[in-house]
Amino acid sequence: MGSKARALLKHISLILSLLVIIILAPLPSPASSPQELLHVGTGAFTEGFYQVAEAQFRAFLRSYPRHIHAQKVMYLLGKALYEQKKFAEAKAVFVEVLTSQKAFRASDAVYFWLSRSCEKLDDLSSAQSNLLTLVTKYPQSPWYHPSLFLLGKISFQEGQYKRAEMYLKKSLQDRNSTSSLSRSAKFWLGLALYEQKRYKETEDFFQEVADSKSKEDLLEEALYWWGETLVKLQKYNKGAAVFRSLLDRFPQSSFTAHALYGESVCLYMGERKEEALKGLLTLKNSFSHTPLLPHVLLFIGEIFIDLDRYQEAIEVLKEYLSRFPQDQMRVQTLLNLGWCYLKRGDFARVKEITYEIVKLSPAEREKALAQYILAELNTYEGNCQEAMPYWFNLLNTSMYRQEALFKIAVCSFQEGKYKEGLVNIDLLQLEYPHFNKMDEVLWIQGESFRELGNISEASKAYVRAIKEYKRSSWHAWCLYRLIAISVDEEDMRASERYFETLRKRHPINELFYEAALKVGIKKAEKAEYESSLKYLTIAAHSPNSTVVKNAVCWQGEIYFDLNEYQKALDTYQRVVAENPSSADALTSMAYMEMGNINYLLDDQKHAKEAYKKAIEASRDEKFKEKVKLLLKHLKASKRGGT
Repeated sequence: MGSKARALLKHISLILSLLVIIILAPLPSPASSPQELLHVGTGAFTEGFYQVAEAQFRAFLRSYPRHIHAQKVMYLLGKALYEQKKFAEAKAVFVEVLTSQKAFRASDAVYFWLSRSCEKLDDLSSAQSNLLTLVTKYPQSPWYHPSLFLLGKISFQEGQYKRAEMYLKKSLQDRNSTSSLSRSAKFWLGLALYEQKRYKETEDFFQEVADSKSKEDLLEEALYWWGETLVKLQKYNKGAAVFRSLLDRFPQSSFTAHALYGESVCLYMGERKEEALKGLLTLKNSFSHTPLLPHVLLFIGEIFIDLDRYQEAIEVLKEYLSRFPQDQMRVQTLLNLGWCYLKRGDFARVKEITYEIVKLSPAEREKALAQYILAELNTYEGNCQEAMPYWFNLLNTSMYRQEALFKIAVCSFQEGKYKEGLVNIDLLQLEYPHFNKMDEVLWIQGESFRELGNISEASKAYVRAIKEYKRSSWHAWCLYRLIAISVDEEDMRASERYFETLRKRHPINELFYEAALKVGIKKAEKAEYESSLKYLTIAAHSPNSTVVKNAVCWQGEIYFDLNEYQKALDTYQRVVAENPSSADALTSMAYMEMGNINYLLDDQKHAKEAYKKAIEASRDEKFKEKVKLLLKHLKASKRGGT
């Protein structure tokens, strides 16, 4: 029989013996020898039969209190009690070992397990004291670095994050440290740094724990806190991926609700609002009793508002108000609810909500909220004169000052008070440089300067808007204005550069075609016919019929100037073919030019017909008189034979 087989049989024999002891003789015989008691006790301890080990060790100490191994047995008894979670008894045994008259060689181990017992009993002060004794007296002990780790953990629990950082970093200096201890130290160090708001360093430690190829202990926790750290660092795409990894790998995790919420925050901030909404709805339906529920309902409501799904927002906000009537966010929720009704045009409900806010509390904050709703309501209705007093009152409130400055600027612009609006814009940019509607602010600023004739300052506002807010709904408008300004200043290189940006970013926006028309006309006026035709061809595909007619008319004008009369005639024919009976300036102009071309082609019959249709299509008396003169000249030339 091989040595391995013999060892295995011996191991099995020991376990069977222990089982017999447990079943048949739970209490050791008083006549047992010290060697037998120690052998069975240590064997039971090694195999995890701590109750048996406790019985054997207690019997040993009763029978042989002065035995040479008595202190060792007492130490083992303490550990057996610790493993059974009898922490108070374990603590008493470890204290007795340390206070014994005879010194115990492994005192460092006793201090360590005594501190662990104290920690389990929430006696952190005693635990810390014993650990400090260990690291001071026994710097070479194998328990030295584990003790530093525990000191760091206890310091963290006491809120002493800087001190926790010091101990945990020292514990990591042991090159012989087990991977488990190293991973635990890094995890708690990450938490200590997180609490100190040192998120970049925090990220490195949590990522290291999560990427560890050893056992998965602390992986679940590390993934969660790594995700939270990424939220703090505004790394939303990566944060969403980390939270998703936690949810996929640990579907039954205690962190699931918070991880779903964290993932939804990251998706929302990453402009993936539909995905964020899906996660929040899952959280709401699957974790109906989570303490996060008030935040979840409000978050769902805000996303519905962002997506212009106001009826659904109303439903979820009303659910919040019904389920959490005393929640501190009630007033803000009423405000959001009022906003939804405002957007749906239900002004009666808006006023009801405003009065409810006033009734909730006479405090200044609630009054400000009510004024805010009334200001928004009147602004939404286009009644700036009624809204302005409320907005001016809100300038004195920190919560609504930035919105008030913005809305005063908007109302001033709409009323043609451009200088007054610019004053408020200057204040808004100075006090709130990160205002969430700064793109619209820059647009209004540019338009105000343009109306005042200050084209240089207007251009600066438009340029800043297109550089800093590429996803803004005002981006295309600012580009269009810069194209128009460049055309007016005959800076064709700049106009073409801005047009190219407009083409790349907004190829289906109506302004794209209008800009093409504007550039095309200017190039036609400068006799750059080939380039002009390229832009006019783009404009001719506009969904706006007026832009199309303009573009085609100018194409006809170019062909006329190039003496390509048949092309010109065909082009003008496109203008009138769309709606031959329409009465507008472009149609009448097209007929007149068709008359001129037919006259030059010596087709007096068709020239006469075109001139007559030009007169019928026009509402401009001066234009009609001009065409009548052409018609008269045509008749005269016919009589004269020329």
